[in-house]
Amino acid sequence: MLRRLVPHSMLTWFALVLATGIALSLITVSAFHTFNRDVPHRAYFGQYWHGPATGPSGESFAQLGMDWFDRYVNGTTLADQRNVLVQEPDGRWRAENDWPPTDARGESLRLIPGTYQATLGNNEETDGPLGGPQMPTGKGIWTFTPPLTHSVRIAGNPTLSVRVTATGPASEVIPLVYDVDEASNATFVDRGAYQVDAGTSNLSFDLYPQDWTFAAGHRIAVLLTGDDDYWFEPRGQAPVSILSGSVTFPVLGCGHQDYVSDNTPNFVPRSAPTFDATPALTSSATTDPFATKPC
Repeated sequence: MLRRLVPHSMLTWFALVLATGIALSLITVSAFHTFNRDVPHRAYFGQYWHGPATGPSGESFAQLGMDWFDRYVNGTTLADQRNVLVQEPDGRWRAENDWPPTDARGESLRLIPGTYQATLGNNEETDGPLGGPQMPTGKGIWTFTPPLTHSVRIAGNPTLSVRVTATGPASEVIPLVYDVDEASNATFVDRGAYQVDAGTSNLSFDLYPQDWTFAAGHRIAVLLTGDDDYWFEPRGQAPVSILSGSVTFPVLGCGHQDYVSDNTPNFVPRSAPTFDATPALTSSATTDPFATKPC
């Protein structure tokens, strides 16, 4: 529904309130462009799925929505005038003027080349949706950073740029981003997908939007694969070779510390699939590319 609303809304004046879960991955870049228009707007972005429980101060999202409508229907004053409230993975909410933040700096992670088979049998997490059976994970080409020397906060759309050779038609290039802790437990962070035809080509595309902080000591990992069950099932069955490439992350520096709540998380944390990262880490670690520090 949101995707269909975007073209029509560009021709209309309206006061927009948007509450959505980043984890659901249904909002697109065009939706954010609509949201950041020069009209009265407010948004709540959180690390939840369909059903956010409470807002930054424990209030219901229904009440937040009614307060917004009262402002533009009845002329009442909003208690909080900030445009955007974003929930971080630890449950805290921070204020932003716009989202994605306009001062995010692109920093790139060079990817390890390799070949994968675009077949069924890989999932971004061990748990299937709605309590389904456990799924296999980790199939594809891994790239890891070394342990981060400082925390890294991203906000917006990471971008994948690769040179790829597909040996068959309708082959998928699917990047999956993970947060890997000191014990090699990987928490899923973000995804994207693109379909390529046979032959060698250069491609670049955005992953879904995300707002996430990788803690110091953790590693950022990117898995390039041909399958993400429940989201992007493969159309082709041929090998796909990644010849070179990188992922550019929108990294935030100073000036994003306006926390409005220390509310405990009101979402069910994503499952943390584990895998033996030692062999992959030995062959795939790259130079830490993230110079921007969050202060």
